[in-house]
Amino acid sequence: MKKTVWLALSMISVSTYAQKTEGVLTYTQKLDMKSRFQNMDPAMQARMPENVTRQYQLAFTPQEALYEPAAVLDEGNGFGGPMGGSMRLGGASATVYTQLTEKKRVESRDIFGEKYRVLDTLVSQRWKLGKETKTIKGFVCQKASYTDTMRVQRIMMGPGGPPPGENQQPTLRTVVAWYAPEIPVPIGPEKYSGLPGLILEVDVNNGENQYTVSEMEWRKPKASELKAPKAGKAVTEKEVREIMMKRMEEMRKNGGGMRMRPGN
Repeated sequence: MKKTVWLALSMISVSTYAQKTEGVLTYTQKLDMKSRFQNMDPAMQARMPENVTRQYQLAFTPQEALYEPAAVLDEGNGFGGPMGGSMRLGGASATVYTQLTEKKRVESRDIFGEKYRVLDTLVSQRWKLGKETKTIKGFVCQKASYTDTMRVQRIMMGPGGPPPGENQQPTLRTVVAWYAPEIPVPIGPEKYSGLPGLILEVDVNNGENQYTVSEMEWRKPKASELKAPKAGKAVTEKEVREIMMKRMEEMRKNGGGMRMRPGN
């Protein structure tokens, strides 16, 4: 009799555990800065931190999710800019709201100090599902990956350099993700999504950019934790690219240069 009761309780516990579809997770992101800023002036590169570490929060339900900055753990002390002074490393202000049922996305971006809201449809990456597994925070996760081509832009900030768009080089990007089928919500950190389970870990280009879940809280997110970004001018992805090219052209005319990868 005791054995029967124990088995019944175990089955209930497993069933409850497998049906986690709401929660608030913390991801730790680690950026390898040497890989992201290539062919930089040696003096500038010497002042650049090896890595940047930040934390983000992902609040989610089966219908929607919000990914936003939580903390900067280690960003170094900045490094000397081409015109003197100190440059801070940007990118920590990225906020991504996803409407899963309607397959829509709103991303808040800070581009050279100006706020924009990028309105887009939810695009699923062409994941290749693997058979490898590993356990992350008690969840058995499965491997998925894809490879695509991204553009690397050499920003020339000195007179006489090629204008932005004329010095882009294609480079392969390989993304490896680990997702938990026990958590049937097709979302993850940043803009990674579209897998049959919550993505708990992402590795871009073998350590160049890594996201790892560090804390998991199973509760219904507050309304304030699922608000879509409202600040900034509403633009499309195409318009954002045009704005960035214009800003880089302005930088080119004012001095210096570096080669950089766009955000992953």
